[in-house]
Amino acid sequence: MLESVRTIGPVSRAQIARVTALSKPTVSQALANLVEARLVREAGRSSGGKGPTAALYELNPRAGWVVGIDVGRHWVRAAIADVTGTFVARRDERARVKSAKSLITQIGTIAHGLAADAGMTAAKAHPYLVSFGHIGIVEQDRESGRYALGPLALQLGLISLQQADPVRIAAPLLPELAARSGHTVALVVWGGRGPTIVLREASPSAVHVDMRHGTVFSIAHTASGRLFAVHLSESIVRPVYEAERRAAMQSSQRGEGNAPTRLPAWGAFASELAEVRRHGLGRAEGALIAGVSALSAPVFDHRGAMVLAITAIGPAAAFDARWTGAVATALRDAARTVSDRLGFRPVMSRSAA
Repeated sequence: MLESVRTIGPVSRAQIARVTALSKPTVSQALANLVEARLVREAGRSSGGKGPTAALYELNPRAGWVVGIDVGRHWVRAAIADVTGTFVARRDERARVKSAKSLITQIGTIAHGLAADAGMTAAKAHPYLVSFGHIGIVEQDRESGRYALGPLALQLGLISLQQADPVRIAAPLLPELAARSGHTVALVVWGGRGPTIVLREASPSAVHVDMRHGTVFSIAHTASGRLFAVHLSESIVRPVYEAERRAAMQSSQRGEGNAPTRLPAWGAFASELAEVRRHGLGRAEGALIAGVSALSAPVFDHRGAMVLAITAIGPAAAFDARWTGAVATALRDAARTVSDRLGFRPVMSRSAA
């Protein structure tokens, strides 16, 4: 019956009886109970028809509330809506990300402000908190009386993070990134043979460098490879690097004209990665293919582990390879957006990366 009032209202008792196939006395008693519970309210009387007018009923907008809080890297946005879906209060503030404590305090302040804006007193909010506590959404500290996320909310959050697919989240960003950078861009993951392209968006420019899906990048000579070498454990990267090094030595011994440059031992190569660590980007300038440059930015998941590289590649003559140039900025912005969606928080988990 409540659903009938919500979807049809304002609605009369006779209309509800026809829709629900309930008797009029049953509808009258149920409506009286809903009005007493303040879930439904009278909304005037019918007009324009034959016979006496009838009382009309509608959902009480203030019968319940929905609160949504979105915490992003730069902004905290919160809103309260009534049960009809109408927003009654909203606040947007720049996020205070200096520490976890300051951010949590800010969220609490915004929530209290929203409640005041919507005319929701603590007494009104308490029954909702009790209900949320019963199902595990929140739990109350017995000593301080403060509420925090409960076990069910934490489990739901973890499930959401575990199901997040970095490639699926990053893919829609590629067309805009290619247009903004002016170069071909690609998503690169760590595969069984090393850094591997899984998706790419060609540059809108007439003259550009293209890449194919499934291409496996060199660890030593490419921006993506060097980035993975910094952020993945040695036990994962070193075996692939050593295989690449042996292949380069064999090609050189056979005197192949296009043989890759001999690679240094692992220790020497690892010491060359300080620049990547300092700038947070991988960079390659003609090391593997003359006249081609690339930059690559890391994407991190909620654990602080690198799960994806977003790479731009183009002709060296037209490619801005500066650490703080336009291409680097565009890549960092895209990688930050995807990392945020995956639950990565630099302030709290960067040391784990």
